[in-house]
Amino acid sequence: MATPGADPAPSRDPASALSAMEELEALWPDDEEGSKDAVAGLSASNGNGGASSTTNLGTAALHARRLKATATWDENKAVLKQLQDDAESGAGFVDHLRADLAALDEEMNHLAVSQPQPGTRIERLQGKRASAHASLRAQLAKLEENRHAQVNAEQALRMSELALTTANDEEKLNYDRREGEIEARKARHAVVRKGELQRARDLKAMRKTIKAERDAKLDDMDAKELAQIMAAQDAHDVAVRRLRSTHREVEREFSELQTEAENLRDHRLDAVSSLKQNVDAARSELATSLAQHTRERTHRLQEQAKEAKVILAQGGNPYETFRRRELEAKAARQHKAHQREMQARELGVVKQSLLEENMRRKELMKAEELAAYNETFQDEMGTRAVEQRNEAFMMRHTTGGRTLLDPTGRKPVPPSEATNGLTKSWAFGLGLGTTKEVLTMVRTRHPKVKPAPLLLPSYPGFEEEDAAEDAARDPGVGDVASEELSASEHRRIELRSLSVLEQKSMAKARERHKQTLTKKQVCLGRTFQGAAFIANPTKVVFQDFDVGVVHTQKVTLTNVSFTFNQFKLLDFPDNAEGAFTVKFENRPGSLDRPGRMSAGTTCDMHISFEPHEEKDIETHIPLLSETGPINIPLVAYKKRFSPALTISRPGDLRKVALTSVCTADEPGSLSFGEVEIAECAKIGLQIDNEGAVVANLSLFVLPAGSGVLKDEDDNDDDSQGPRVDASLGPVSIKASKQVVAGYSRSHCELSFAPTDEKKFACRVLLRFKDMSGSVVRDMYINVTGRGGKVPVVTERDVVDLQYCCIGHTYRDSLVIHNRSKSARKCTIQKRPELDGVFEFYPDLAFCQSNDSYAFQIKFTPTERTRRQCARYLSDDGVLEIPMRVTTEQAAPVNFTLRCVLTNAGLVFDPPNLNFGECPTTERIVAPLRMMNTSSLPQDFGFTNLPKGMLVTPDDGFGTILPGETMSLDVSFEADFPMNFDIPLTVRSHLNHTYRVPCTAQGILPPMTLSDNVMYLPATAFGDSNNASVILKNNSNMAREFEFAVDKACGLKVSPKVGYVAAGGSLRVQVDYYPSLHDDAVLSRQAEKEEAVDGDAEKEEGAADEAQEEEKADDSKEGKEEEEEEQQAPGEKVPALTLSSTLDETMPTDPWCFPVRTQLPCFMREVRAMNEDVTVATKASAVSIVYLEVCSCAIEEELYVEPGAGMSLSAESGKPYNELNFGSIPIRERKILSVVVVNASRETVSLRQEGPLDPGGAFSVLNPYQSILPGESHRVLLEFAPTGVWKFFEMLSIRTDRAKVRVALTGDGISPSVDVEPAELLESGLDFGSRRAGESTEKTFQVSNSSTFELRYDVRVTGTMRRNIGGHLPFYCVPASGVIAPEEKQDVKVIFAPDACAPLLEAQISVEVPNQTKGLVIRCSGRCWEKDAYLCGTDPGNELRTDEEEDPIMSSDEASVTGREETLQLTLQGPVCPGQSAEREVSVGCVSGGGGVDYTASELMEAESMAGWRVEHGSGSVSAGEEKKILFKFECPTEPVVGSMMYFGLGGWSEARVAVTLAEKQGTTRRVVIIAKIYTQPSSGAEEEGGGGGEEPAADAK
Repeated sequence: MATPGADPAPSRDPASALSAMEELEALWPDDEEGSKDAVAGLSASNGNGGASSTTNLGTAALHARRLKATATWDENKAVLKQLQDDAESGAGFVDHLRADLAALDEEMNHLAVSQPQPGTRIERLQGKRASAHASLRAQLAKLEENRHAQVNAEQALRMSELALTTANDEEKLNYDRREGEIEARKARHAVVRKGELQRARDLKAMRKTIKAERDAKLDDMDAKELAQIMAAQDAHDVAVRRLRSTHREVEREFSELQTEAENLRDHRLDAVSSLKQNVDAARSELATSLAQHTRERTHRLQEQAKEAKVILAQGGNPYETFRRRELEAKAARQHKAHQREMQARELGVVKQSLLEENMRRKELMKAEELAAYNETFQDEMGTRAVEQRNEAFMMRHTTGGRTLLDPTGRKPVPPSEATNGLTKSWAFGLGLGTTKEVLTMVRTRHPKVKPAPLLLPSYPGFEEEDAAEDAARDPGVGDVASEELSASEHRRIELRSLSVLEQKSMAKARERHKQTLTKKQVCLGRTFQGAAFIANPTKVVFQDFDVGVVHTQKVTLTNVSFTFNQFKLLDFPDNAEGAFTVKFENRPGSLDRPGRMSAGTTCDMHISFEPHEEKDIETHIPLLSETGPINIPLVAYKKRFSPALTISRPGDLRKVALTSVCTADEPGSLSFGEVEIAECAKIGLQIDNEGAVVANLSLFVLPAGSGVLKDEDDNDDDSQGPRVDASLGPVSIKASKQVVAGYSRSHCELSFAPTDEKKFACRVLLRFKDMSGSVVRDMYINVTGRGGKVPVVTERDVVDLQYCCIGHTYRDSLVIHNRSKSARKCTIQKRPELDGVFEFYPDLAFCQSNDSYAFQIKFTPTERTRRQCARYLSDDGVLEIPMRVTTEQAAPVNFTLRCVLTNAGLVFDPPNLNFGECPTTERIVAPLRMMNTSSLPQDFGFTNLPKGMLVTPDDGFGTILPGETMSLDVSFEADFPMNFDIPLTVRSHLNHTYRVPCTAQGILPPMTLSDNVMYLPATAFGDSNNASVILKNNSNMAREFEFAVDKACGLKVSPKVGYVAAGGSLRVQVDYYPSLHDDAVLSRQAEKEEAVDGDAEKEEGAADEAQEEEKADDSKEGKEEEEEEQQAPGEKVPALTLSSTLDETMPTDPWCFPVRTQLPCFMREVRAMNEDVTVATKASAVSIVYLEVCSCAIEEELYVEPGAGMSLSAESGKPYNELNFGSIPIRERKILSVVVVNASRETVSLRQEGPLDPGGAFSVLNPYQSILPGESHRVLLEFAPTGVWKFFEMLSIRTDRAKVRVALTGDGISPSVDVEPAELLESGLDFGSRRAGESTEKTFQVSNSSTFELRYDVRVTGTMRRNIGGHLPFYCVPASGVIAPEEKQDVKVIFAPDACAPLLEAQISVEVPNQTKGLVIRCSGRCWEKDAYLCGTDPGNELRTDEEEDPIMSSDEASVTGREETLQLTLQGPVCPGQSAEREVSVGCVSGGGGVDYTASELMEAESMAGWRVEHGSGSVSAGEEKKILFKFECPTEPVVGSMMYFGLGGWSEARVAVTLAEKQGTTRRVVIIAKIYTQPSSGAEEEGGGGGEEPAADAK
């Protein structure tokens, strides 16, 4: 199918746009802001025409939908064609089958008539016919399925055709819609262009009119010039007189300044004297404080003396008490000092640890240098050296310097007897030695420490010995010690409290003890759970017991466990101790005492209860069986009164019991429902006493919500008996009898007779008292009921006429409703005092059944109404008159007439307006307050305003609420310098007229602005605009100026402060930075949110704002009055206001925030320009001019948003956003994105304003594109720091009419990664020996000490043999990752070899980008095929099998071991006669093995004579352990006859040692070690023999 073509782009005629621009330039020859904005707007609209040709996303979606529908249609069509082909082939096959069936039928018919009939042939034909029939049915079924599939395919094809048609139609509609939008856009552009041209023509005409008026005024000025000269001469005389008056005023002010200086000097003198008095007072206060401290100290000593007497009287020792207090205080101080010292020591330990760590690293570096001295050190530190050290230690620490205490070792020698004080005695820890010995030892070690007397044990003779020893050391200490000891003869040592650990240990011990008391019972594989004995009855109850009488009950215990069990009777709880006795009685078939009982047997237990006091007991019988404790509930209840309540209603046979406890906190509830007025409803209460106590019944009806009725509030008279009836309001109750006997029944009747249509609630109290008069039970019932409706009622209980103005007539109606089934006669009772005021029509009426009737009411208030109805008038002026409608029913129908009488009146404050001096270029505003003294709202309006006078807000029209005070601004602009006396006329809707006189004096200002109102173009948030005005000094003196600018208004004035020479001018620039934080914008946003609410909320908000404005006006008025009082008489200074408010006159679109701000400019005269001090004139209206700035803050057409997972920051007052990349390592890069959103209604093209620094760290990765309205474009930004610095760059993205700025910031840093523990870098990881196929692991940590996350890689390097599967035997988990700042990551190193290898080594390197420090860990391990292994031979020595017979191995050994392994061990040489060399071979067992026994064969005699020795040749090795076999060669001084050295030649000396490795699992291996060393004769022998030389290669024979 054909699809519509692409959407043609709308064309725009550039020539028409240029002609429009030229026409605008011709209309506006002057260089003004408005013309520039209009031309710029037209240019922008022309430039955006080409951008609208961008393909719409909706058009692309529709095109894609059409293509998809076309593909679906093609696919369905192909499926349908395939189904049709299959149907045709199937139909041909069916025809073939039918032809075959016809042929078979014909042959069978022919055979059927033939004689004789061939049975076999017929059966075969019948089988073929059946098979053909089956094939035909199957093919027909397939044809039917194909037909259904064709129907579905045709339906799908039709649906796809419909979808394709729909897509084509939608695409055509979209094309038409876009064409219509383009035409509408052209029409809008034409309308805008026409409007701009019309505005330009109007402006030009207005300028011509203004120029004509100005020329006419100049002509009039020429005619009046002579009159002005005369007036100027008169004004000159007035000025002279004013100058003289001013001179006198200056002299008066100078005298006042002198007086003020004298007053200041007097004030300073007073301050100095006050300071002296304060010093004296402080000195006196200090003396008083010292005296108070002395008195407190004296008082404390006196209190101690009194306390000492009290302690002495009680038999105590006051000196000991006071001394203990002092020592405790001293100990507390010492404890604090000790804590501080411990903290300091901990810091020192940390520092020392760091120093030791550094030293340890240095020692590790020297390890290789010290390796050569290890063997010599071992020789020196052998057995002899150890014995010498032990002897020196024993001689230094034993008594008498003995080295051997007991040669036999049988007699135990206490260390305290054999050692001196240099060693800590065992008695010091166990407390078995004498204290003197302990003190001697402590004093020897710590000579400066003295024992605390309070902590030492007290026994005879100890104090004297201790004092004598102290006196021997220090003669001055003996007396003090003797005094302290004598004063503390009676002191006692208190046991300390258990620590937390000891308490936990004690608790665990108790739990272990409890666990041993019982055990589990297991029988036939089942474990018994639960109580082993069941009691019958399950609960023992003693009901209504008597004190002093013994009550007995029998309980039968049955063993219900699986097998034998027994129980033990434990002690009763404390609350039942002594009241219960348990005895066991023997009976046939039962046990006598609780002993071992088989399963199913019983035992009788008799429980005797003898109460000693009358109180309830709830306890249990404690039994302990083998399987656990058993508690049988045991209760005893005294005699009590237990009532139960049942409710019965008349006509209802059912009785309902009250389930509530009926207490004061949880009372019962009873409801009568709705009962009509004048009727009585009754409910019966049945009281059942389920106890044995007899009680008297008293009834009370209390108010709802009342608490507990106290005994003193009970008004029962004992002489008259209990109260059997009570009532409260419509509720009453009456009892049938007074006494409720034990286990008996009584009845009460509760009645409810309502008198009004209200819900009534009360509380009924049933108080029961015993025969002695004490209250035994109180039962509270909350009773509720509601009065039913009366037949005749009024629609309104109150006919409220609301506010009524005297002299007006008001009407209303009173509607009567009859809810009965018959007509009722209704009459309104009249009051004599209401004659002539209230009138009712008619006086009498009949209201029909289920109908309503309305009485008409007429009210005409007069001045006499207040006096006539004085008794119905309240203090707040509300008139309420009770009225009644008389009907045939008993209950009267009452209603009330209500109204508020008021007068109409408006009061103005001030009554006269004085604008003072009004510059001809300024408009002076004076506040006017209007108060409504009436109780009704009034509409008002200022009519017939004089020329130059304005009233705001709303041009002086509005509504004032009752009692409201409205603040109005009356502004006046003088045309000429003259005096004005004009009135203001105000009219209200009540036909009242008010007049406010106004006066003003017009003057010429000394400084003026070129424009008092500045209009700035619409500025988007985050952007800025500026404009300038000329400030001109019209006077003959220099003047200073200062603009008052509020920071919250978003304006900036440059210059803000300065001066202008006489007759000069200055250009002042105003910059506007709109922000969402501006007060005006925030208030506008609040108004928008309030606009979403309903009209009711708007009215409430308006009322609140009016009240707030009234309060603000009151406070403002008070402040202005205070300022006026402070000013000199006759002066008038208007209040200065600096406001930034929304302009209500400008259009208020939802996306527009018009703002109008007034900037006051303060000015003063400068007397001397070259002097530092300037003198200003008096403050007056002339010293201030105002500049009004009008602008419009609009929502940005272009703004930026952060990308996913990022954030942008924007500070108030800054026209840009900030994107912080954070800290990035050098030579790394980070990509962030910002989303530029087109918030305008047009398509815009993005471009960058100025390139970024080519050599900088920031760059833009993707090109800029055009953005449709409401769409966005993501800008990818890359940060690649090149050094460790802070980077900053400003990115500016703009369109034809808007721009956004993004500050790009980031830090370049260097990464820092370490490995913990750090010693692994030196020592490495040794995995030991492992069996092939097994694995082990070790862990180290990679720590990131940087302030940013780092990615690391762990690589395994080094030349090592791979496993059979091709994998490395060493690998790490995880091999890579990311570490957060200041975090650590655990890395596992796994050693998993699968082939035998004597030594496997690898290097693990931790790699981080840009890491300067290398982190390499060496790893080593060994792998063996069996548990036993032997290592330490020559490297690279391959295992080989020696097929020759070993002369030292017997035939039996050969048969066991089979083939042997041969290893080579070369000792370091060459050696000369008298020299020796040795080397060790390790025998070990892998971890997890069963252990190995090894045995080395004896050396041959020739080998021993040659100097070979083998030490530690046999032993056992456990799993994971290694032992050494030492091969030692000592070259004999005399060469062996026949050896190479005997002939003066060098040669190899060999020794063969067979090592048998027997594993615990039964496997035996034999390894032959060929040890060899190169020997050579001494230098003399070499010279004689002429042989020797260098040592040959190790593998030479």
